[in-house]
Amino acid sequence: MRFLRYSIQLLMVSCTRHCSKPFWLLFLLIFHTGFQTSKAQVDFKALEFNSVTENIFQRPITAMVVDEFGFIWIGTDGAGLYKFNGFSYTYYVHDLTDETSISSNSISSLYVDTSGLLWIGTDAGLCAYDPKLNSFERFQNGPNMQSGTGFTSILCFAEHENRLLVGTYDGVKEVDRKQRWLSHHALSGASVLDLQFSTKGELYIGTNDGLKVKQYLGGGEIVNLPLTANESERQITKLHLDKRENLWVGTLRSGVFKGDLKKARTTFEHLAIVESAIMTITSGMDHVFVAVENEGLIVLDMNGGVVKHYRYNANDDYSISSDSVWAILLDAENRVWLGYYEDGLGFFDEYHNKFKSLQQSDKGSTIQTNDVRALAKTQDGQIWIAQINGIDILDTQTGSVTNIHGGDTSPYKGLKPNLYIEDIFVDSRGSIWLATWGNGLFYKEKGSKTFVNYTMASSVLRTDKLRCFTEDSTGRVWIGSFLEGVYYFDPKTKQIKAPKGRAYENSQIPIKDVKVLFHDSYGIIWIGTSSGLYHIKNKKYGDFEVIYHGNSIASEFGGHPSSNRILDIFETQDGKVWFGTNGAGLFSYNREESSFERLQLKNFNLTYVNAIFEPIKNELWLSSKQGLLKIKRDTGEYIKFTTYDGLLENFLIDRAIVMDDNNRMYLGTKKGLNIVEPQNIVYNPYLTKPYLKDIKLFNKKIDNGYQQGTSESDLESRAITLRHDQNVLTIDYEAISYTRPQKNQFAYYLEGFEKTWNYVDSKTSATYTNLAPGDYTFKLKASNNDNQWNEASVILQVKVLPPWWKTLWAYMLYVLFAAMLLFTGMWLYKKRINERNTFRLERERRKQKVELQQQKLQFFTNISHEFRTPLTLIINPIQELLKLNEGDFPKAVRHKHRIIHKNAERLSRLINELMDFRKLQSNKLRLRISQFNLIEHTKNIISFFNEESKRRAIRLDIKYETKNLDVWADRGMLEKILFNLLSNAFKVTPNEGRIKLTIASGKEKILPLVSKDTPIPFVEISIKDNGPGIDQKDYKKIFKRFYQISELNKSYYGSTGVGLEMVKSFVELHKGMVMVESELGKGSIFKIIIPFGKEFFNGTDGVIPLQETPALPINASIKSKPEVYKIEEILSKKELKKKLLIAEDNVDLQDYLISILEQEYELIVASDGQEGWLKTMEHHPDIIITDVIMPLMDGIEFSQKVKNDPNLNQTPIVMLTAKELTKDRIKGMEAGAEAYLVKPFDTMELKVVLEQLLLKKERLLEQYANVPVAEKVQKETDVDNDFIQRVVEYVQKNIENPSLNVEKLSSHLCLSRSQVYRKIKSLTGLSPIEFIRRIRLERSRTLFQNDRNLNVSEVAHKVGFLSASYFTVCYKKQFGELPKKGK
Repeated sequence: MRFLRYSIQLLMVSCTRHCSKPFWLLFLLIFHTGFQTSKAQVDFKALEFNSVTENIFQRPITAMVVDEFGFIWIGTDGAGLYKFNGFSYTYYVHDLTDETSISSNSISSLYVDTSGLLWIGTDAGLCAYDPKLNSFERFQNGPNMQSGTGFTSILCFAEHENRLLVGTYDGVKEVDRKQRWLSHHALSGASVLDLQFSTKGELYIGTNDGLKVKQYLGGGEIVNLPLTANESERQITKLHLDKRENLWVGTLRSGVFKGDLKKARTTFEHLAIVESAIMTITSGMDHVFVAVENEGLIVLDMNGGVVKHYRYNANDDYSISSDSVWAILLDAENRVWLGYYEDGLGFFDEYHNKFKSLQQSDKGSTIQTNDVRALAKTQDGQIWIAQINGIDILDTQTGSVTNIHGGDTSPYKGLKPNLYIEDIFVDSRGSIWLATWGNGLFYKEKGSKTFVNYTMASSVLRTDKLRCFTEDSTGRVWIGSFLEGVYYFDPKTKQIKAPKGRAYENSQIPIKDVKVLFHDSYGIIWIGTSSGLYHIKNKKYGDFEVIYHGNSIASEFGGHPSSNRILDIFETQDGKVWFGTNGAGLFSYNREESSFERLQLKNFNLTYVNAIFEPIKNELWLSSKQGLLKIKRDTGEYIKFTTYDGLLENFLIDRAIVMDDNNRMYLGTKKGLNIVEPQNIVYNPYLTKPYLKDIKLFNKKIDNGYQQGTSESDLESRAITLRHDQNVLTIDYEAISYTRPQKNQFAYYLEGFEKTWNYVDSKTSATYTNLAPGDYTFKLKASNNDNQWNEASVILQVKVLPPWWKTLWAYMLYVLFAAMLLFTGMWLYKKRINERNTFRLERERRKQKVELQQQKLQFFTNISHEFRTPLTLIINPIQELLKLNEGDFPKAVRHKHRIIHKNAERLSRLINELMDFRKLQSNKLRLRISQFNLIEHTKNIISFFNEESKRRAIRLDIKYETKNLDVWADRGMLEKILFNLLSNAFKVTPNEGRIKLTIASGKEKILPLVSKDTPIPFVEISIKDNGPGIDQKDYKKIFKRFYQISELNKSYYGSTGVGLEMVKSFVELHKGMVMVESELGKGSIFKIIIPFGKEFFNGTDGVIPLQETPALPINASIKSKPEVYKIEEILSKKELKKKLLIAEDNVDLQDYLISILEQEYELIVASDGQEGWLKTMEHHPDIIITDVIMPLMDGIEFSQKVKNDPNLNQTPIVMLTAKELTKDRIKGMEAGAEAYLVKPFDTMELKVVLEQLLLKKERLLEQYANVPVAEKVQKETDVDNDFIQRVVEYVQKNIENPSLNVEKLSSHLCLSRSQVYRKIKSLTGLSPIEFIRRIRLERSRTLFQNDRNLNVSEVAHKVGFLSASYFTVCYKKQFGELPKKGK
């Protein structure tokens, strides 16, 4: 009938839209009759009451009312006011600091007037609720009213023809809605507890002095209306007028009276119910509900007869929660709401529970435990309920439960205590079967009271852990076991047997955990295990056919093993067999194709199915983890039932579904039994009412009427306007729904932004970010607990304003500025192009400048190297001439010799300065600190300028404080500084001028490179000239590299422009500074200031103390000698001449070296490294002198070849070169040189080095093992000759084979490719490929000489060349001529 009511409601909606008016009126008449009938279907004798889950009130509920939107307002005594939507509450409380809050937390009455306005009566006055502002307006007492406390308690309301009256403890008051106050109306001083207008407008007043009535037609006269003849009851507590014009009167001590106001003279009937204080009365659904203080709830029929008196029962989950009911509300959807004293809110809802339940209870006939394990129906319709260690029988007709096992007494015998029952089964003969875990099988024949136990000891069972049963068409009962396969009970022999036949024995069934057995209508026994699905068919002669379906069913689920975990098997009425699995869902079997198909449901992931049933054809019921599913097979539609629908649990025990003879299904869970009537399930016909709750910007709530900038929100008009930067909008919504609101679902859609609905389940908010400017419509719809959706409703209009830069006036400005921007852009573009060109030219200029500087530096370096060899040929011969006797040359010649030597030495110093400058640029110059007398050192330097000063009549003076001025500095670097400055001074000083050099020391002066704060001792050297002077604007520039100024001052820089920069750099290396003072026309003073003391150079980067200079290898330079030898002794030794190879490309230096060394050595001369290498292999010299920079092969490569040759690697090598950089020395030492001399060199030192190296070689040879050197060398030579001979023989033997290569040669020699390469390279200087090609070419030359008839192509092929042209190229490259026939 409830389903019918829901169908009628939907039909009403359809008729309203499409039917004509006469038909519509006829339909209303039919509907009214049907609806009245449907309402009568509620069994008021068996109402089931529930409680709202959370009791947030904790105080008595005094009043309840439903407003025009459907919200239930709940007033309490001391806990304030609540607005309830079925799922959540909105709480309103009195606030002393807020005049818009309710007047008091003690609510005595609530009322919604005909305009929909909510009125709240409190013990501190009257207030009305404003839904637009979500606030309350308080009504004060009028001028004609006086109250001792200033507060008026509002006890009740009554309204008629737009007049609103309230009852107080001081009579009846009228509400003046215009003046917003209360005025006196009647019965001043009387306590008016309730008011009620009749349909005629008569006002009935319940007071503490009886019932009174104000005659509407009698001029407003108030008369007493006695309830009884003796008027024993004077205090009226509650009045209620039902739709039949019956006035129900509740009293304080005499119960309820009923009077018919339609009669001309109203008399009251005293009803036979409890005579206690009546708290409230209401009516509906043709019944009257009366709340009695501490006596519960009484339901009366319309005549006053008691239908049911409901009291609190602790053993009944569906009784009322308390006997103290203070408020009753009957809403528009026929729910009865009960407000308790301190037990919260209760209700009756006929759609709340769809299922009944049977659970263990201490009262009456009940099951023993709630943990149900299995169910079975007997032939007489009883339901056997197996539990852990318990069995009960449910009589489905009477509902009584009988315990047969597990209790104190039992009419049945043979059952053991503490049984863990896995399954219960009733066969076709009415026998009962029990499968237990660990106690075997129990069997009871029909009519017997004794169970027979079959175990491993008494039967063929191989285990006592049994799982399940089924029965085939022959009456055999099949038994599934744990890890021991299946058995069957033969009814003829009364014995348990195991299946026979090779097919069964060879299958995996005997070792499987059998979960379920099922015999279908085709005679097939299906066996579901925890790891596979099988079926068995009986063949002749007692054998069985076994078929495995595991692979077939798994193929429908991607081969996943969960598809083979079978939990239940069931055959529907159409003969299709279904299989529930643990993890893969539900499968069905197609007999024609012998295949399986997985059931797919829309928007539901079905993975777990442990119970299957079909109570109605094509209606499949499944137990899943998410709830109980009812599926229409023809449409695929489904309904999910959960605990919110009355289920005890969301999933059942495996296979625990059975139906009785009354079409009621019984579902077994761990919390008891659910009872379902599949054909009579009631569905909620009332749709939810979604509404807009809050609007939030940036997660902050916007109150009604609140404005923020241009953002406006009006919840009543359901519109909001946002600025463009208010881009995080959250819309909170909810729904009014009182039947299982936890199952409500929502869907929303923002028209203009989205194209589809967003189904969000129970989520109650929607957030949008970065909405583009425009107009949007937010639509919302919701479903009730039975998935019935309401029509989509528009709950909010959203308008997003564009930013100012997207408004019309902004676009006009854009157009206005477009031309200006275009013009400006073109101008900037041209300017940018010009700047880029300028920048590119400047960058090129700087690049060229840097390159020019690098070229200058490279030029200085190269020219310095070139100068060193001529200087060697000048300095060494002139030194030899100066060593001769004074009488060998005339005095004038001897004087010229000295001038030549002096200037050659000066030139050498200039070259060294250039090299030092190069070192400065690469940061490789280091100080070599030592202590020396500065005065003596300076005098020595000045002596070089004495001759020029005399010649030009320049007065050169030196001034100092003391002769004993010892300083710590780099002697050579200081010498170069003074030479440079003195040279510049002489250049600019005119003849007969004056140059003054002053040396002084001081105690305190700040040198920034040492300390910027602390003065330190210092030494100052100044050089003053009387030249042309320097302009002050050039002071800082003169120390820059290559800086050139006027021709007048050019001499201060020298011709290269690097002198003063080097001076400054050298001084700064000493942590000192250079200062210049000058005046045009008067001369200049250059001052050098350096720290005075060794401590200022300790631990400083770039400083190497002279006494701690690290030594290079044994003969790395002429300055590091491990031993001291007297030159005279070495030169006086007369021995056999040693072979000395000189590799030098400069002819003059060759001649000079020959002239000084030919007396001591047998000389071999080579003009480049390649010639030197060839002559070294030919002559095996005792020692070698080589230059580094030579054509064809340089000295580095030449030295490496010598050291890599096992026959020559003991030969000492002396490198004689102009390259003096440390990196060049290291490179030479790595190549194998024992000594590294820099040009110009000293002749005596060269001779000493040569003698040193030869002596060391002899000493090493003397210490070389016990074998004579000659013998050892001979042995090594023999081994090498043998190796080369083997290589030559192999190549000559295979010379015509063009594929002869290094791999084949290596294989023949039993060596690796790398070993062969190194050996041949070290012995011949050629790679293996080059060596093989050389042998081929030598053979070809011999062939040409011996046979004149051979042409080039024939010879090429005879020596292994595939191409004659390539042979010709190689031949010409080797021999310098084209191949030709012999002569």
